[in-house]
Amino acid sequence: MNRVLPMALSWLLLLGILVSTPVLAKAPSAEERQLELLAIWYEIREGVAAKGDVEAKFDVGEANYHGRGTGADHAKAVHWFSRAANRGHAQAHYYLGYMHASGLGVSTDPEKSLQHYLRAAELGHLEAQFYMAVAYEGGHGLQADPIAALRWYRVAAEQGDPRAQNRLGDLYIRGNEPNLEEAYLWYSLAGNGERIAEVRKALTRSQIASADGRVRAFSPATFQR
Repeated sequence: MNRVLPMALSWLLLLGILVSTPVLAKAPSAEERQLELLAIWYEIREGVAAKGDVEAKFDVGEANYHGRGTGADHAKAVHWFSRAANRGHAQAHYYLGYMHASGLGVSTDPEKSLQHYLRAAELGHLEAQFYMAVAYEGGHGLQADPIAALRWYRVAAEQGDPRAQNRLGDLYIRGNEPNLEEAYLWYSLAGNGERIAEVRKALTRSQIASADGRVRAFSPATFQR
């Protein structure tokens, strides 16, 4: 009996320790921690945006668009993109162009969509410039205008866009007044070996040398706004 009592007391003491010891919380996973950090980032950026910072306005709009750091809310994204666009933010205009075209967070409005794409292009947005070139070439949402299409393709091409460079090459070959040297130049910048070989056959050595010199001197940074 004397042995049983101390043993029982020992078990009771151990049980008391176990009961009184707090259960350690499970450490958050890397994904959970990332979500927490994004939520903190969003709260900070929203506060900065509310004070008027243009980049913060765009960041908050993009966060709401993608659901990053907050729930996805396209209407709220439109609100913040609009505030950034009003301050001349090219990427915000580009997003608004797409959202007005697709009806995300706002009623579908092709005219407003085109206005935002055009403004983004004017502010130097490469994708918007290419979009406007395609729109003018094919008459998508506006009257077809080959001259405007050529101008926007060239602006995008001068920023180093290979799609625009290839289209310029095509236009200079197929135009009313073909300019093979100019076509050779843009195909060369686009790295279109097949077209380069085709056009090269129709050029003189001096024309090739002139175009090659322009290719070597080309730098997209020179044309970026």
